[in-house]
Amino acid sequence: MQQKLKQKSLTGSFWGSIFLIAGGTIGAGMLALPTVTGEGGLWVSLAAYVVSWVYMLSTGLILFECLSTINATKNSTSNYQINLIDTVENLLGKTAKNWVIFCFLGLFSCVMVAYLSKGGDLFLNFIHNFFLVFKIDLSSFILNPIYSNYMGPIMLGIFSHSIICQIYERIDLWNRLGVAVLVVAFMILIGISYPAFDSQNLARSDWGTFPLMVPFMVIAFGFHNMIPSVLKYFRSQDKDAFSSNTVQSIVIGAFIPFIVYLIWNNCVLGVIPAHSKAEFATYFQKGQIITDILTHVIRTKNNVVMHNLSFWAQVFSFAAIITSIFGQGVSVVDFVSDIKKAPKLKFSRKIISFFYFAVCVIVTCFFPGIFLNALGIAGGTFAILLFGIIPCLMCLKARKNPSIVIQYRMFFPNAYIYFLLFLSVIFLTYEIFKAFGIV
Repeated sequence: MQQKLKQKSLTGSFWGSIFLIAGGTIGAGMLALPTVTGEGGLWVSLAAYVVSWVYMLSTGLILFECLSTINATKNSTSNYQINLIDTVENLLGKTAKNWVIFCFLGLFSCVMVAYLSKGGDLFLNFIHNFFLVFKIDLSSFILNPIYSNYMGPIMLGIFSHSIICQIYERIDLWNRLGVAVLVVAFMILIGISYPAFDSQNLARSDWGTFPLMVPFMVIAFGFHNMIPSVLKYFRSQDKDAFSSNTVQSIVIGAFIPFIVYLIWNNCVLGVIPAHSKAEFATYFQKGQIITDILTHVIRTKNNVVMHNLSFWAQVFSFAAIITSIFGQGVSVVDFVSDIKKAPKLKFSRKIISFFYFAVCVIVTCFFPGIFLNALGIAGGTFAILLFGIIPCLMCLKARKNPSIVIQYRMFFPNAYIYFLLFLSVIFLTYEIFKAFGIV
């Protein structure tokens, strides 16, 4: 039996969840994607963007349907706990639950390591520029190669931990601030880059690079891990997590990054005069973020040193990374809280957050420059398993079981879910073949 959903007024939780999803989605992947899509060109990347976004939005809404399922033998739904772990165990069993735990922690450890790797460098640059205002030069210390590989991730990890361990409402405020800075920096960066735009740079095309783009776009459009946290946030505000407004916030929150990525991709590919795969392949191998490349290209083309461009490129890069850290950090802390089944003690979020960031910082310090490799591993394997295959299997199982109550059934037919499952297997198989050098 399916309960009738109520249309609730648009509250702060509605807009807060949109910003949390959008801010968490527009992140470090945005700094990596043009480096990858540049090899294929505009039209190839556009096709990959559309396919990847539709795939991720569909599986995200399917996951939402799964989270809204409960066992019909329960007498009350008022105390139903919204979390991925219990949902997977109830629908697919303990073995699947253990695989989900492994994939989830593996995925977001790789992602956080990537964020700390590049974000740490940017964080050090901001600190360095801040002290220069007071005529204090710290370049010999914090920008020294001996220390910079360690100082950046450590300081960014401490800062991120101090935010993530707070209550949802405070994290939401910090995230809104980060999204606002991100939007302003993005618009200014697009405006500065426009004079260097050349439509002839968009002519290159190589459809053979299409499969290479998928893992990075899966990560770039990944918001699934934030859905349980968004539902908990809704429930804390409205006591009704499964309202139609929740679905609207998920769709809108996912659609905003899609538009932003398309604009960003078109701008970057039109500015960078790379007419061969070799140039972008070199960028990829060096693990460079696209804002560094963009700054260098515009300076060269205009024959002037554009200090404003360099500044806003750094602001944009850091805002993109920090908003992603907020979104991913919240989801990981909530996920681990669901695993350990501990009482909700005041310090439990702080402990989980501390150990999570500590482990990621240590890995980052030992493997500096791992940005693109970490994102590729995360998107090609863990994300496909966790947010592609698992939600489809859970949804099909729930729909076939008459003892399961689905509080919010999505409009997708079973045939479409089988298609998404087949597509997920294709993506995963390709990544495995690529890892062994078969393709």
